[in-house]
Amino acid sequence: MLLTRLQQYATAHPEHIPPPFHIQTGVHWLVDLDGRGYPAAGPVAELAPIRDPGDPSGRRGLPMVVPSLGRTSAVVPLLACDKIEYALGWPDPKDADDERKRARAHRYHQAFIDLVCAWADHDPHEPAAQALRAFLTSQGVGHIQPPEHFTSGQIVMFRIDDQPAHATASARAYWSLVASQRKSSGAHDRCLICDTVQPVLQRAPRPVRPGLIPTVGHDPFSKTERKRGNSASLVSVNQPAQGFNLVTGLQHTPLCETCVEGYTGTLEHLLQHPNHRRTIGDTAIIWWIVPNDRTSNPAVPQSGAPIQLLFKPDPIKIATMLDAPRAGAPIVAGTSHTERFCATTLSNNSARIMVRDWIDIPLPEAEQHIASWFSDMLITDPWTGQRRFPSLFRLALALGRWQPGKNGARGNYAPFGAKGAQRPVWIQRELLHSALNGTRLSSAMLAHLLLRVRTDGGFDLTRQALIRLCLTRCHPNQARRLPMALDPNDDTPAYLAGRMFAVLESLQYAATRAGGGQLNTTLGDRYFSRAVTSPASALIPAVRGSRAHMKKLQTRDRKAYADFFARNLNDLIGRLRPFPTSLTLYDQGLFLNGYADQRNHDIARARTRRLAADDLIPDSAADDPNTDAEPGTTPDTDNSVALED
Repeated sequence: MLLTRLQQYATAHPEHIPPPFHIQTGVHWLVDLDGRGYPAAGPVAELAPIRDPGDPSGRRGLPMVVPSLGRTSAVVPLLACDKIEYALGWPDPKDADDERKRARAHRYHQAFIDLVCAWADHDPHEPAAQALRAFLTSQGVGHIQPPEHFTSGQIVMFRIDDQPAHATASARAYWSLVASQRKSSGAHDRCLICDTVQPVLQRAPRPVRPGLIPTVGHDPFSKTERKRGNSASLVSVNQPAQGFNLVTGLQHTPLCETCVEGYTGTLEHLLQHPNHRRTIGDTAIIWWIVPNDRTSNPAVPQSGAPIQLLFKPDPIKIATMLDAPRAGAPIVAGTSHTERFCATTLSNNSARIMVRDWIDIPLPEAEQHIASWFSDMLITDPWTGQRRFPSLFRLALALGRWQPGKNGARGNYAPFGAKGAQRPVWIQRELLHSALNGTRLSSAMLAHLLLRVRTDGGFDLTRQALIRLCLTRCHPNQARRLPMALDPNDDTPAYLAGRMFAVLESLQYAATRAGGGQLNTTLGDRYFSRAVTSPASALIPAVRGSRAHMKKLQTRDRKAYADFFARNLNDLIGRLRPFPTSLTLYDQGLFLNGYADQRNHDIARARTRRLAADDLIPDSAADDPNTDAEPGTTPDTDNSVALED
C-alpha cells in the first residue's frame, strides 16, 4: 500500500515528479555550443561555472532535471549531461599523474561519446544530437582549458543554441528507452502497484540519494560525529538470502518502469520539500495526501447541507496540522475533506530504506489524534493561569539531562547533540508516532523520564506535561484521564505521597522565609530522589523534621500558617497510612503527578494572596488559606512555593 500511495501522488502531481530515469540535482559547469557543434563564445570552448543564486559558495550547482541511473562498478554513461569524468574524461586534479585513473576516465569518456553517437544515429533530425556528436568526435574537448578548482564528480552540461541538449524531447525519449533496456528483466508480469501487465524491471533503476534520509542510530544533531549516509533503495534484492526462494532481483516483486520511477521520484520530492518532510531523531518523516479510494468530494450529511471544512487539503495546511505537536500550537478536531492523510517514517540502514512507521488514515481521523495528543498533556501554568501545550521539540528536549544554572542563573536542558545529553535518538520518533497514531507510549519512555527526574532533579512544567502524557498513554486502560488540577478525592497512595512531599517542602520554605533565613539544602535536595521510588524512607524523617518548622512558624507570629500546614499534613497522613515502602514504575509517575498538582496548587494560592495585597481580589478570598481563587496573569520565574503575607 505504501508504494501504491506514493505512485498515486506521482500520478496526481506530475509537475513535481521528474520524467522517467531523471532526477533534479545541481549542475556545476556549462559548455556552450552553436548549432554546428562549434564553441559559441570563441574559437575555443570554455567550461563556464554555473551556480544557484541562493548558494554563494557554488557547491550545490544550479538545480536542473538531468538524466540519472543507478551505477555500480560498471561503466554507465548518462546522455548529454554527466559527471566531468564521463563528459570530459578528466580525473580529479590530484589524480592527474595516476595512469590507472587517467585510463579509467578515458574509458568513461569514450562510453559517453558512444552514447551520444547512438542518440544521433537514432534521431538524425535532432540538431542538438548532431551538434554534440560533431563537437565530441572532433576532439573539441581536448581544447578546453581545465579550471583551477574542480572535481571529477561535478556535473557538466552541454548547451546547443541556448537550449540544454539533455532537456530536448528527443534526448529524454531516447534516454528513457536506453535506461529501460538496461534495467528491464525482459519479462512481462502483472505490476503489484498498477495491477496491469507490463514489462517489469530486473532491478530498481536508481536509489534515493544520500543525505535525504538519516542513518539509523545516528543523532543528526551530534557535533562529534556526522554521517551523510549512503544511497538507499526502498525495494531491493541484491543477495539470494534477501529474496524469496533465493532469487535476486525483482522477479518475485514485479514492478513496472512507470510505477518504480513514480514512487522513487515521489520519495525524493517529498524528502526535499520543507512542507512535506521533518527530521525526527534518526528518522525522516514525510507526508502527503491522496484522494479517497471511494470519493474525493467533501462529505455531505443526510440533511444535504455541506459540512464546513476546516481547511483545504493542500500541502502547507497539512504541514501546519502535522507541525501542531511539534510547534506546540493546539488544533481543534473537526470535519475536513475526505482525502486520505499518508505519512511514513524512514531511516537509512546501509543501502536499504527502513520503513519504521506507516500511516494511511482519513484527514479527520488525523486531526482527532492530534487533538487527543494535546488533551492528554494539557497543563495549567500556576503563575499565569494559562493553558500550556509544550511543543514536540520541547518535550524531547526535556527528556535529556537538566543542567542547573550557576550563580543564580536559570538552568536549562542539554541541547540536542551535546555530549552527555543522555537523550536516546528514538525519543522524538516515538513521541511523534504516538501523536499521529493516537497510540500508547512505551514503558521505556516513562522509565527514562523517571530516571532523568530522579537523577538531575529538574521538574518544570514541560516534564509535568510529559508525566501526564505518559500516565495517560502508558496505562493499560487508555481510557483513564487525569484531572488538570489537584484532585482532593484521589486516595491513591502514590498520589497522596507526592502531595505530602510537596506540602512538606512548602512548610520548610515558609518557615525559612518567616525566620528571614535562606535554605542551603532543601528537602528536595536531600530526599526527592529517594521519595520517588520509596516514599516511606523519605517521608518519615521529613515528617519528624516538620515539627521544628511548625515551631518556627508559631514563634514568628505565623500561627495561622502553622495550623494550616498541620491540618493538611494530618489529613494526608491519616489517608495515607501506612506509607508505601516501594512504588512500581507507574506509581512513581503518580507520585510525581501528585507532587506537581500540590505544588502548582500552592503556587496558585500564593499568587492569589499576593494579588489580594494589591487589592486585585476580594479580601474575603485572601483571608482564606484554602482559597482556590483564580491566579493572576503576571508571570513569575521562581519555581519555589512561597506563602507570603
